Amino acid sequence: MHRLDRPGRLGGAGTDRHGAAGHARPPPARPDGHRLNSVLRGWCAYFRPGVSNVAFCYLSHYAWMRVTRWIRRKHPGITWKQLRRRYYGGGWWPVTEEAELFNPAKVSTTRYRYRGKLIPAPWPTTA
Repeated sequence: MHRLDRPGRLGGAGTDRHGAAGHARPPPARPDGHRLNSVLRGWCAYFRPGVSNVAFCYLSHYAWMRVTRWIRRKHPGITWKQLRRRYYGGGWWPVTEEAELFNPAKVSTTRYRYRGKLIPAPWPTTA
């Protein structure tokens, strides 16, 4: 009989000395899709004027990877086919009945906005 299985020993049967059963991972925290979308939209709105298309593509890839890893960890035995059917609407971008993950790569950037006479002249205008 193993010392952890003996009654009255360190928390009972099947637990280690810290009271945890086995090496099970805690269940993954549920990401808040609305909050994640609002953060992505705000970040893109702030950095839209400028040369940021590459950064938006990277952010899109990073968000996709993190959400996909969360789903894979939530369902360890699911196949890619089942995962895509359930969480991706048959495609490759996360879509559910409630919401769709915001895709920063689709945000267009604005460069060098023309401001005309709104820019003050550095020298006096009096002759």
